[in-house]
Amino acid sequence: MKRLATTFATLLILLSFVACATAPAAPTPTPRALIPVSVQLSWIHEYSAAGIHTALANNRFQEQGLNLTLLEGGFNEQGYIDPIAEVVAGNVDFAMSDGASLLQARANGLPVVAVASVLQRSPLAVISLSDAGISRPQDLVGKTVSAAAGGATTILNTLLQSQGIDPAEVNIVERTTFGIEPLVNGEVDAMVAWIINEGVALREAGLEPQFVLMSDYGVDTYDFVLFTTETMIAENPEVVRGVVSALQAGLRDVVANPSNEIQHTMALNPDLVLEQQLARLEASIPFMNLTDVPLGSMDARVWSFTQDALIEQGILEQAVDLEAAYTLDFINQEIQ
Repeated sequence: MKRLATTFATLLILLSFVACATAPAAPTPTPRALIPVSVQLSWIHEYSAAGIHTALANNRFQEQGLNLTLLEGGFNEQGYIDPIAEVVAGNVDFAMSDGASLLQARANGLPVVAVASVLQRSPLAVISLSDAGISRPQDLVGKTVSAAAGGATTILNTLLQSQGIDPAEVNIVERTTFGIEPLVNGEVDAMVAWIINEGVALREAGLEPQFVLMSDYGVDTYDFVLFTTETMIAENPEVVRGVVSALQAGLRDVVANPSNEIQHTMALNPDLVLEQQLARLEASIPFMNLTDVPLGSMDARVWSFTQDALIEQGILEQAVDLEAAYTLDFINQEIQ
C-alpha cells in the first residue's frame, strides 16, 4: 500500500511537469513605440548643448517615450540655420534660441513659445583685463568697448542707461571677431562677451580678466531657451512635457558630474579640445544651477526686463503678451 501511494505521488509530479512544459508561455509585453521628436540646436555641438547631449546619451528621452533626432546648428550651404524659422516651417518640433529673439518673433506674429531655459542667469559681461581698472559700469566712461551689433550692443546700452550713463560717453565699437585678440592686443579696453567662453579663454591665455556681469545690475536675459509652437503645446502636451523633463534630467546629470558628461559632447564633435570644453561647462554650472530654483525654469522678471529693454532700444514697437510667450507648465519642479 505504501509502495502504491509513492508511485501515485510520483505520477502526479511527472504529470505536473508535463503540464508546465506544454502550457502556453505568457505573452511577451510589446515594447512601447517611441514617439519621434526633433530638436534644432542654435549652434554647433559644443559645451553649451551639453545638457541635451547628456540627456540623449543617458536615454533620458527614451525614458519619456521619445526618440530624439538632434540637429546641429551653425551654418550650412545656405547660410545660418535659423532655429525659429526651422520650427515655424515645421521642419523640426523644438529648437534652441534666446529670449530676445523669441519676443521679436512673437511681435512679428510667429506662434513660438519658450518652455525651458538652460541657463538661469545670463553669462554676458563687460570683460576687461585687470590692469584696465574697470570693475563697475561707471568705469566704462571714456573707454573703448567692443560689442557685437544687435543684441550685445542693445544690452550694453541698457546697462549704461540703467546706471545713469549716457552711451555717448563710452566709445562703443563693433565687435567683428569671436576671439579675444582685440582685447589682448590692446585695441579695446573691454569687450561684451560671455564669462563662460571668452572669460575662460583669457585665463587659458594666462591673463587675469575682470568682469562686470550684466545680471549683477539687473540686466538679465535668457540665452539658451528651448521653445516650440503653440500648436505643439495644444495638440501634444505630453510630448512637450517629455522633452522638457528629459532636458531637465540631462542638466541634472551635467551638474552632478560635468567631467563625465562632457564626453557625450566630445563624441558628437571630436574636433573639440576636451580641456577647453570642460572648463567652459564648469564655468556655466553656476549660471545653470541656482539655489532653490528648478533646473530649466524661468523667471517672469527676466522676461519682463528683456521686453522693456527691447522697447526702450526701439527694437520692439509695442509689448507682446508675455504670458503667451513662455510657459512654466512643463517644468518638473522637483528637478533641482
